[in-house]
Amino acid sequence: MEVQRWRRQRGISLAVLSEMTSFSESYLSKVLHGHRSLPLSLATEIDTVLGAKGALLRLAEREEGLTRWDAMRPSQLPPALADFVGRTEYLRTLDTSLRIATPPGSAITTVIEGAPGIGKTALALHWAASLVERFPAGCLYADLQGFDVEQPRQPDAVLDEFLGALGVARAAEDSLSQRTARLRSVLASRPMLVVLDNAASYEQVRPLLPGAGSIVIITSRVHLSGLALHASATHVRLSPLRLHEGVQLLGELAGRARVAAETANAELIVRHCGGLPLAVRIAGEHLATQPHLTLREMAHQLGPQSSRLDFLASADETTNVRGVIDLSYRALKPAEATMFRLLGLHAQTPISVGAAAALAGTDIACGTQSLSALANSHLVESSPGQRVKMHHLVQLYATERVQAEETPAQRDGAVDRLLRWYCASAANATNVLAPDWAGRAIAVDTAGISPQQFAFDDHAGAMAWCETELDAIASVTHLAATRGISSAWMLPSTLQPFFYLTKKWSAWIDSASQALHCAKAAADDVGVARCQQNLAAVLSELGKTDDALTLLQDATRLHHNRGDDEGQGWTAVTLGLTYTRIDRPDDAIAAFTEAARLFERGGLELSVAVVHAMLGTVYGRVDRLDDGIDCLHEAIRIAKRHDSPLAESLARHHLGALYLHSEQPQRALPQLDRALAIRRIQGERWGYADTLVVRAEALTAMGEHELSMECLREAVAVFDDLKDPRGLELHATLATNPSFLDTEP
Repeated sequence: MEVQRWRRQRGISLAVLSEMTSFSESYLSKVLHGHRSLPLSLATEIDTVLGAKGALLRLAEREEGLTRWDAMRPSQLPPALADFVGRTEYLRTLDTSLRIATPPGSAITTVIEGAPGIGKTALALHWAASLVERFPAGCLYADLQGFDVEQPRQPDAVLDEFLGALGVARAAEDSLSQRTARLRSVLASRPMLVVLDNAASYEQVRPLLPGAGSIVIITSRVHLSGLALHASATHVRLSPLRLHEGVQLLGELAGRARVAAETANAELIVRHCGGLPLAVRIAGEHLATQPHLTLREMAHQLGPQSSRLDFLASADETTNVRGVIDLSYRALKPAEATMFRLLGLHAQTPISVGAAAALAGTDIACGTQSLSALANSHLVESSPGQRVKMHHLVQLYATERVQAEETPAQRDGAVDRLLRWYCASAANATNVLAPDWAGRAIAVDTAGISPQQFAFDDHAGAMAWCETELDAIASVTHLAATRGISSAWMLPSTLQPFFYLTKKWSAWIDSASQALHCAKAAADDVGVARCQQNLAAVLSELGKTDDALTLLQDATRLHHNRGDDEGQGWTAVTLGLTYTRIDRPDDAIAAFTEAARLFERGGLELSVAVVHAMLGTVYGRVDRLDDGIDCLHEAIRIAKRHDSPLAESLARHHLGALYLHSEQPQRALPQLDRALAIRRIQGERWGYADTLVVRAEALTAMGEHELSMECLREAVAVFDDLKDPRGLELHATLATNPSFLDTEP
């Protein structure tokens, strides 16, 4: 038999042939030995696998007594783009989908989905063009107009067109299911490539799906979950073009030499377009029709976000970025559309479900449902940490809609809710890291919002939340300040304990400066004082002690005038630390003592523990070792009584350093080891590295030089990873004299 000859010629066993097709080995054996006829569906698959170039398909036609249907061979596939570029990985994935086993009787179905203007149809037609030769019976194509201005096409109308193209007459009384059955019957003997472009729903495409033997390609700007559930479809989700792909596409449209001469500006244009193929094409067409326009000039024109969508437009709605996004927006339900619009107020940083729900003025369940619908429509993208973000062109469109459809009062209300959600969530995180720190001055009204909650011992979760939300917090603070919300200063100020623990210097100083600017703009004395203390804390740690003292003295005056004991207490703590750094121990002791008095008066015991930890260190510097040790043991007792591992690790670190300073390294080591264990568990990376350095000093004092070097190397690795300049200092120390270590506590 002809099939046997081709199989032996290719050296493919019956078992392998079965694996490469959708037919069982038993069924193949019967066909190959003449016990069963060779159906067209099997002939099509085997012809492709064996590379017979249609010979086996023609054999099957003869066996079934069929004639060539050249006169009724539909070839409806539109031409693919001549300037198609990139998408190599997606094409590889699509090719792989052809080898995935499908349920008996099902066609191989692939869905290409993604945001408006992302290039779904272009990829589908490009890939389909490479498959056409596999189907001598032809190709069926339909634009289902799922998101066009007019109504989506009904499946019965598309069925009539397909059946007509196949030469099948339709009886007037035929139902939709009867026409579907007729289409599948025809395609069972004449497998084809079927392309269903721009689908709106699974219900729209379900009647158009053929059976086994055919290949179906579907494009949609929404996720068609029914196809995965009922047709075992492979879903391919498109992302924007990579930078080099966008530049290549720009070159194909505007001229390769022209683009190569201004590569940097070409890359800037692609970035302004967000890698969206439609946007890049519009930019390329502008360049092609304006030969005297330089890429630098175009990049400049695309620069202002307020007019970017105007530039990426044309009279043809199909090549209009605003227009194609609008089609998806108009298909949203009211609650989803409201969520989408209000997300336009938020800068292009990822946002959590809780924050988005606060922004939209809804509960978590409804917020989750709306965001899921937006993700299903590819109007938002998933981001790590169960958050979502918008493509920046989509975000610009959402900003236009919120300005057009929401009143100023509604916009202000949404921003106020978002600010309060972040303030309350940050306060909850901070209260885990440093209980009692915020005090009454940073109290937040939680009416109408559900802020992020943290278990009292979830230090790692609180740290991770602060880390993840840093960019969003800066953005929300700026947004609130620009809308004149006077409490905007609270949000970045609330993060001071996080910054103190992590030593993120750049983010800390930016955050503190932003907060002080907001407080001054609002003429809020309490806010100014709090923000001055925050900024002074980071300036002091960075060695700008004169500037820090000026800010702290003014903050002390403001706190005293406003009766903010908590704020004045933390200002005194920062004064004490600053005096310690500039070797004014008596002033430091006085400042810490005043802080302890203020905290004790307010019943803030954990804050007293932190002060005692600081005070114990200063006592050690003036040779009041017993007072220092007593202070530090008291701090440890308070921390353990309140189950505060962060306060305990701070006190044990300083106690170990004090023992080391008093030449008792054997007593220092257990304290340092306990501090290390706590800091490792709590995720205090900077503090962990700081304690490692002191532990290395203790080991050196005990003659354990190899163990000391191991501690230092581990500390250097952490500081380097945190990009902390202390890492450079330790590198220099190790390089010049690894046995020399400063033992000052």
